Amino acid sequence: MLKPGAKVASICLSDGLASTFPDLYSLGKKHIEEHFGLHVVPMTNTFRSAEELYENPRLRVDDFYEAWERSDIDGIISVIGGDDSIRLLRHLDSTRIRKHCKIFIGSSDTTVTHLYLHQCGIRSFYGPAVLFGFADTGGLYSYTSDSFRKSVMSNDPIGELKPFLGDSVAGYTSWKNPDPEKRPETRLNPPWQWINGTGLWTGRLFGGCIEVLSPLSMATRIWPSNTDFWNDKILFLEYSKELANPDFSLWFARNLAAQGILHCIKGLLLGRQHFSISNEDGTQILESFRRVVVKEEHLQSLPIIGNMDFGHVQPTLTLPYGALTEINCSSQTISVLEAGVR
Repeated sequence: MLKPGAKVASICLSDGLASTFPDLYSLGKKHIEEHFGLHVVPMTNTFRSAEELYENPRLRVDDFYEAWERSDIDGIISVIGGDDSIRLLRHLDSTRIRKHCKIFIGSSDTTVTHLYLHQCGIRSFYGPAVLFGFADTGGLYSYTSDSFRKSVMSNDPIGELKPFLGDSVAGYTSWKNPDPEKRPETRLNPPWQWINGTGLWTGRLFGGCIEVLSPLSMATRIWPSNTDFWNDKILFLEYSKELANPDFSLWFARNLAAQGILHCIKGLLLGRQHFSISNEDGTQILESFRRVVVKEEHLQSLPIIGNMDFGHVQPTLTLPYGALTEINCSSQTISVLEAGVR
């Protein structure tokens, strides 16, 4: 686990935006260091230009290996997501990665790295990034910091995941000139929706960002092709905003059904939508998943919980891949039964 005083690397695996938005990076770094007592350390290429990192994906891999193999670095936090970390796969070496094990945190396009690490037998964490989640203007949300602390800074069982009650981010802030004291537009956070399910279910967390999973990852070596893999999984899914619409949700859910995944998993957790997605579309997205699971696949008992606080939302949970989790449909509770770290 991470302890106060530990060093965490900040790396750009996707968009090279640390150099584009240095003030926002400094704010995220400040929050990480002040709230958790960690030391944020950029790697050799973290502050190279976005264009240079795009043109030379190997530089991003070099930073990952630098952070992964340095004995004085205890964890890695992604700077931000993007859309092309799938280009890094050809440069990753599982034998080299398996020689070490340390905490890796990020979301969105870093889903690619999460799936690769999972394939290597290494737990990682779907959570905030330096520029999104940690760099909250108006102050770091305690909901985000509490979940991060429980997941990676304590070896006690994480326990019940609870919905955020309060006003969540519902507007844009300036990334170029962020005002550290000013919260962007907010709105009352929607409650979690228990859409379907009966009984008590346990499984291990697995998932990520839908835009990255389909079409980018499902045909590559990091997507589990063996149906048996899914027998003990609770699948968590969330959108960025590019493909967040009811029709695509219907097609994506049918793809999961065609692969046999829906008949194997122990639950389906759906993150709430980015604030730019209309309430109507958000409701219809959930209905698309319900339609496939319940009406088309006749899985009347499978739990589906929507509007959960993870992914492209602020504040956000930190979810540990592979952690044993219980869904209790009677009490409408979701609990991670083990510690995220040791």
